[in-house]
Amino acid sequence: MSDKMISEKEELILRGAIELLKRGESPYSIKVSDIAKAANVGKGTIYEYFESKEEVIAKSIIYSMELEIKKLESKLKSKKSFRERLESICENLIESIESEQSAFNMLLSAEGMGDFYPAGMSDFDGCSKMIVSINAIIDLVLKPGIEEGIISKENSLFYNRMAVKTVFITIGHYMLKTEFYPGITIEDVKADTYKLVMKALG
Repeated sequence: MSDKMISEKEELILRGAIELLKRGESPYSIKVSDIAKAANVGKGTIYEYFESKEEVIAKSIIYSMELEIKKLESKLKSKKSFRERLESICENLIESIESEQSAFNMLLSAEGMGDFYPAGMSDFDGCSKMIVSINAIIDLVLKPGIEEGIISKENSLFYNRMAVKTVFITIGHYMLKTEFYPGITIEDVKADTYKLVMKALG
């Protein structure tokens, strides 16, 4: 989806589906008529752009994620150092998990989405593009680290990317399972995450 322009009607439909999911509506119970109403378009209009309700929902999630990635990209480009960019990634992840409006929480809160996600999205080309987009974001974080000499030149690109992805694992796990870590604050986790990444990359 990201490499081609979408029409105004398509965008309205995708945003309509996103709005329903953000309310916590189950993707199984959402009807095409519900999406049409939320998008303020006729039911028939949806079938002019999409083959099914499932396609609308899956592509709306991809679309929402694309928008969030673009915002993060702009934020990262305003930061100059490796540490600033890594900290920005951490803050963005925290905000995404805490915000009811994020694509991340939309996936978690929508009843049935856990089952729908692999069935509805794994075959979409959009998923491959999302992986490319996420890797591009990580490369933005890595760039100043390489220039500053913080990151070992012996590391492969794959290794460096996986090291930065530690951020998603550590912070994501802590925020979703905070009750298992009494006395540990998010600031502690951020500091430990930075140490983990630095140790892996150096």
